[in-house]
Amino acid sequence: MPGLGRADFELFVDGAPVGVVSVDESCDVSRVDDPRAGRGPALPDAAAGGRPPRFVHVFDYPHLENPYEAIAVARSALERLERPSDEHVVAAFSPGLRIESPPARGAAAAIQALERMRSDRTQYHGAYDRLTERGFFDALRQLLDVLEVWPGAKVVLLYSGPFRADGFDHDAAHRDVAARASRARVALYTIDAGGMRTPRGFRYGDLGGPRTLARLAVETGGRLTSHTNDLGLGYARAQRDLACRYTLGFYDSAANPDRPRRLTIRTHRAGARVVHAAAYVPRSPEERRAGRLDGALAAPELFPNGGFAVEIEPLAPDTSTAVRIRLRLPADWPDRVGGEWRAVGRIARRTGVVVRRFDAPLDAASGAWLDLGEARDLWARPHRATVVVGHPGAETPFAVWTDFEVRRSDVDRGDQSPQSDNP
Repeated sequence: MPGLGRADFELFVDGAPVGVVSVDESCDVSRVDDPRAGRGPALPDAAAGGRPPRFVHVFDYPHLENPYEAIAVARSALERLERPSDEHVVAAFSPGLRIESPPARGAAAAIQALERMRSDRTQYHGAYDRLTERGFFDALRQLLDVLEVWPGAKVVLLYSGPFRADGFDHDAAHRDVAARASRARVALYTIDAGGMRTPRGFRYGDLGGPRTLARLAVETGGRLTSHTNDLGLGYARAQRDLACRYTLGFYDSAANPDRPRRLTIRTHRAGARVVHAAAYVPRSPEERRAGRLDGALAAPELFPNGGFAVEIEPLAPDTSTAVRIRLRLPADWPDRVGGEWRAVGRIARRTGVVVRRFDAPLDAASGAWLDLGEARDLWARPHRATVVVGHPGAETPFAVWTDFEVRRSDVDRGDQSPQSDNP
């Protein structure tokens, strides 16, 4: 519904009324019916020069019962519903966060990433046994911190499934997710990829996932898609909803900026209903930097590289089970030196399991290679080395990465045990 102004909204923070100081309307169309399964919304392409609609497709491997089929159906829906103006990112929880394709206009790169993911059994057939669902919320919070760097409103399409009853309600985690989502301007459109799953009748109820997925959607201003085999319905709904959104501005003078606050927004306009995140958190500069540093380690593709480069060098000519990590500083580095610049990094397997961490001050000259240390006894499989360069006074860090594959010599190959890559 376009045409709303400040007088049409009421805003409450922790139950207390707060004045709305600004309303930013972004409505490309006047009215579009809600799409049904098998159909997309009748929307024109986004206006030239405007900010494109942005979608993040996340495949939650630990909760997908049939990830191969879910990826195939999602790809088919993306091919059917894509618009040239839409921007897409593809990511996975496996169990840590992995960016499979960085932001790109159009669906070509996303479709290519989905095809590669569908063929990679080492990812979605991992050993994902777990005692609690805390790892899921950690990965989701990390994703939201990363998406805060990507400007504008975004929709995260979360393809997921059964959540086990682990004895915890995760209320604090849900509040934190809602607050971070509001800060990053993200709405979660959760998709139960089980389709028409029959309730299992377990002691704790149907473990099909809709309860947790519904709560994530409602508390972040998104929507749940369930009980349908059309996994593209969530994407179609997100396309429609992003076509008309409002951004409300208000002042917050609370003493603790890192505490999530309950948010309520109402409208008196007849026929209108407000859908919004249930909480928000202003976040102090220290907490924001820490979150972005953690996000840059997990998703360096979404951060600037600053002219840095990372190199992996085998320590022996016949085997790469031991490597040295080096960082090259950009040519203009002396212009940026202000003290306290540091390089933090890690070497991780493709599933996100970290096998080596390092931390070093940036005290080398411009254009020089800085030795960050060694990693030994690596498994014979693909790895990724990520280095993030940050400063206490810089809000957004630099991030660089390189993928490499460890190969054992014939002498050492017999020592490689066929263990799972997942904790």
